[in-house]
Amino acid sequence: MQVVLVGSGVTPIPPPRYGSIARAIWELAEALRAAGHSVRIVNVTYRGVQWDQFRFAAELDRRIGSGPADVIHAHLGVPAFRLRLLGLPYVYTTHNPAWFFPDRSLYRWVFWFDRWATLRASTTITETELVADAVRAYAHGRAAGPVRVIPHGISLERFSAAPGPGNGRVAIGLGAVRRVKRWDLAGRALAGTGIGLRVVGPIQDPEYAEEVRRSGPVELLGELSSEEMVEEIHRAGFIVHPSESETFGLAVGEAAACGRPVVASRTVRSIVEDGATGFVAPSESAGIPALEAFFRERSQLLAEDEALRRRMGAAGRRLAEERFAWPRVAAAHVALYRELLARSGPAIPG
Repeated sequence: MQVVLVGSGVTPIPPPRYGSIARAIWELAEALRAAGHSVRIVNVTYRGVQWDQFRFAAELDRRIGSGPADVIHAHLGVPAFRLRLLGLPYVYTTHNPAWFFPDRSLYRWVFWFDRWATLRASTTITETELVADAVRAYAHGRAAGPVRVIPHGISLERFSAAPGPGNGRVAIGLGAVRRVKRWDLAGRALAGTGIGLRVVGPIQDPEYAEEVRRSGPVELLGELSSEEMVEEIHRAGFIVHPSESETFGLAVGEAAACGRPVVASRTVRSIVEDGATGFVAPSESAGIPALEAFFRERSQLLAEDEALRRRMGAAGRRLAEERFAWPRVAAAHVALYRELLARSGPAIPG
């Protein structure tokens, strides 16, 4: 099968460090190639800012060329918009967390294109049922194609199982330092417990970063390489993930692959088995004080119970192997691609 994966024009593929969508495209390409398929990534970067999507999209006809291609798979709304104008059918994966609070989207124009792309895609892929429900509710039967759930893949080789239970007095947080991640909530929850939080991720909001540092025993490590990040995960006893919004929660899945239990908000309840691989918070309607109490109590429980950390960590690793291994995720994509090919023919005939 010949597959064209379309990038954003904003981040290089593979990304040098942080860049979740670019990394998803790169790892999907590698998994498809390993399964014997031909994959071409179409992407070029300019200044590394959001507006570059428009310049990249304007050049898509030249960069994609005349084919052949069985499937074109886009991951950003602006390039997908251009594909539609060019008359090219496409599969679309939405990675936008703004589905859960569209009125507060930082880049509302990005979300507008994202929603537009889902309505006109041959098939829209979401990484969890939670996002699928939001997309279906928005579409109200207007979508050109169905919505399918295929989880994000995880490199089980890179995110290897830790040799031990880690330090129960060290919690790890994985993700960008920006307000939606709510690291300040975790900081307040851990204050006075003797548990320190080490956050790995780019500092995208320096003002908020200072607020996080003041909230409690939090150390912001900034961006690290994959190898360094795995070392930090292995060092920690568990992961805390208080984020207000997620389309998947890749950091949680990667930590689970490393054998670390999670204390998390409900945004990742699709990939955490409450009581088995970690603990999932009560409803957001309970309020911030109740969430802080939850994170404090569950973190203390994991910190003090090594046997529990081992048991939940092993269950998390099994879950990652059974659901998120890249060969399995790539096979799900190929099955979908074959369905589209049988139904509509190649995106660009040879």
